[in-house]
Amino acid sequence: MDFEEVLKSRRSIRKYKNDIVSENIINKIIDLSVNYSPSAKNLQPWRLMVVSNVVLKTKVVDCCKRNIFMCDAPYVIVAIANQMEAYGVIGDYTKSDIMDLSILMTIFTLSAK
Repeated sequence: MDFEEVLKSRRSIRKYKNDIVSENIINKIIDLSVNYSPSAKNLQPWRLMVVSNVVLKTKVVDCCKRNIFMCDAPYVIVAIANQMEAYGVIGDYTKSDIMDLSILMTIFTLSAK
């Protein structure tokens, strides 16, 4: 599949199968994302957590404006930006953490395809 096909076939999912994804596949997607996502000065100010525990997924949902559809997914990937590890101010208004994390999760989503 070429890059254009990957972009055109991307979609948002709100209903999930209860299929278990192997740990190897999850690790491969995380490795691709982390190793190939650019970040300001390559500081990589992020952490990714894979959550499968139902109680923890419910707590994540509570932090995400009650997007309860996430509870149906077998796994929830929590992406955290660490502003203290991010590059200095960009454009006089923000550190790089939000941009860096956005790029990481874009690469993550495309890698999961």
